[in-house]
Amino acid sequence: MILIAESGSTNIEWRLIYNNGVISNFSGVGINPVHMSIKNIDLVLAATFSEWYKILKSDNILDFKNDKELELYYYGAGVLSEEYSLKLASAFIKYIPNAICHFESDILAAARALCKNEKGIVGILGTGSNSCFYDGQKITDTIASGGYILGDEGSGAYMGKKLISDYIKNLMPSDLRKIFQDRYALQYSSIVKKIYHSDSPSAFLASFSKFIYEFRKIEYMSNLIHDSLSAYFIRNITSLDYKNFDVNLTGSIAWYYKDYIKIIAKESGIKIGRILQLPIDELVEYHIEKLI
Repeated sequence: MILIAESGSTNIEWRLIYNNGVISNFSGVGINPVHMSIKNIDLVLAATFSEWYKILKSDNILDFKNDKELELYYYGAGVLSEEYSLKLASAFIKYIPNAICHFESDILAAARALCKNEKGIVGILGTGSNSCFYDGQKITDTIASGGYILGDEGSGAYMGKKLISDYIKNLMPSDLRKIFQDRYALQYSSIVKKIYHSDSPSAFLASFSKFIYEFRKIEYMSNLIHDSLSAYFIRNITSLDYKNFDVNLTGSIAWYYKDYIKIIAKESGIKIGRILQLPIDELVEYHIEKLI
């Protein structure tokens, strides 16, 4: 059996592929080993596996916890080095102790999902952002994300950061600011705490992307979106070989703002290829093809 996990900082998608071709699905809270402690990763996994086992049993599918043939392919935000892979491994061993585990970055998941075995430029625009060149087998050139403080241009966290910054400095249009204030009732102290003293600051910032999307036709918000996505292409794509290869994207921001993306890309002489909301189903196809 193969267990595939594709995790952003906000959400995670799980797929369990049985040897007979049956696929079990589950969605849960995202994991980011950069920001989260092992204790909090364990809390997320405990809740996830507890709920999933209930589903498996209700579907009369055997518990896979002690399956010695289980192979885990975990792709996630924050898997930047062996240090973070080992951190994840120390949490997972409690729940799938006999599994063979592979921990990879979310950008490799995007590349395998979007390009399969073909060359191309690949980008993520979700809670965070990332980009790379994929040669059909491996990533050969990566532009460092920088995270929500140093980078993540175009992402939900980046847009949310710009919005919150304007809110606390009274730079948001007054009528829009009142709507925002009435809806979220945020105090400055709680904003600071969420951003600088929590396990998921980028998820908190990205949570305001729904508000941004709702009011996207207002000039202020439209400019915020345009500037954020333009920054993504300038700082994450133009140093890659965009003149010879399409840019393929995945993530919630890529999906919901694809009309903006196509316009901005065209202005910059960049050709957009595929856009996927989630890479997980294409990732499943990639791994099934590898089994055949």
